[in-house]
Amino acid sequence: MKRLFVFSILTVAAVPTLLCTQEMNENQAPLNYTDEEAYAVYTAILPHNRPYLVIRSYTVSHENQMCPLPKEGFPRIVSAAIGDWKRVNQQRWTLLPMLSVSGAYELIPSKRLDDIFSENGGDFPFFYGLYPNSGGFIELSAVGFNADKTVAAVYMDEVCGGLCGSGAFFVLKKSDGEWSLMNGGPRCVRIS
Repeated sequence: MKRLFVFSILTVAAVPTLLCTQEMNENQAPLNYTDEEAYAVYTAILPHNRPYLVIRSYTVSHENQMCPLPKEGFPRIVSAAIGDWKRVNQQRWTLLPMLSVSGAYELIPSKRLDDIFSENGGDFPFFYGLYPNSGGFIELSAVGFNADKTVAAVYMDEVCGGLCGSGAFFVLKKSDGEWSLMNGGPRCVRIS
């Protein structure tokens, strides 16, 4: 599948960036991802305007993506969440059906996604025949948190075709029990 990557780094506070590389142990069997707070974070960033979401059932580290790092003087809690994100994404996790989204969703194994595209030469029309109204498929990283789980860092990738997709690294804060994008927090966006 050919993909054109146009990197657009969006920040509110001129956050420096650098290439993040997490080394994942591919030989290790994925553990179940049971962190309920992580699923609340996913719910905050997932698209709410689609009747059906298709989500890869394993976390993906998004190795070699452009990731923002806090500038000097940025709140320590953000640095802690990003540090935890790097740590927790050193392994792959199996996502569980613990999402609270308005529409239906399916956690699809990587092998199934690979089979769909290898059998059909990367044919997104075939994928959309199987998963109409899905808007493509979504990949999620594991979620990093600060110590008291009031700040979270997560990456989400949306793939909708050969030259169609976007990904974003989000930093969120929890206020009054709800997760939302952190004002002034780093955010990295990839668009193709």
